[in-house]
Order: sequence, then structure tokens, then C-alpha cells
Amino acid sequence: MGQKAPDTSAIPLCSTHHRTGKDSYHRLGQRNFAELHNLDIPALVRRLNLKPLIRVQAGNFVGYLEDQQYLLGTTVEGISTAVRRMVRLCREDRLNQRAS
Repeated sequence: MGQKAPDTSAIPLCSTHHRTGKDSYHRLGQRNFAELHNLDIPALVRRLNLKPLIRVQAGNFVGYLEDQQYLLGTTVEGISTAVRRMVRLCREDRLNQRAS
């Protein structure tokens, strides 16, 4: 029986590309799958593991995205303001990633 890889080292795939298709990960193996689909799997895994996070620190909401820290507002302003700001930062980050 095979062992499941940790979730922190996985990339999301549909069932066809994961296991059942002719060009699936399990048929081709990681190296051939990555070459065929022009993927940098280690870079994708790193990016997926850099999930945005919001914490409360000294009465402020602080957002973490990639290796950056952002002041999102005070707890008095409320969590909804902090979440809206974090969503905007994530959108901007995605747009910058696409432009690169």
C-alpha cells in the first residue's frame, strides 16, 4: 500500500490529471508530468503554502502574506474591515504574480 504525501507538499489536481488520464501524475511520474504540463511543482507547492493569515497583536489586526506583514486596522474597527483589506492585498498580489 502506498503512503499519502503530506498536504503541504501537494498541488490540487482534478481526477483526470491526478490518476485517471493518459497524461496524469500517477501515470507519468512527477518529472514527466511537470515537463509535459510545463509546471514548476516545487514553486507551486511553496506558493500554495504561503496562505494569507490574520492575527491580533496589541489591539491590531495584522495580516501576513508571503513574507510580508501588513497592519490591517484596529480591533475597534472590526474584523470585517481587516478581512476586506486582506482580500484586497491578496488580489493585488495575484495580479502582480500574473504580470511577472
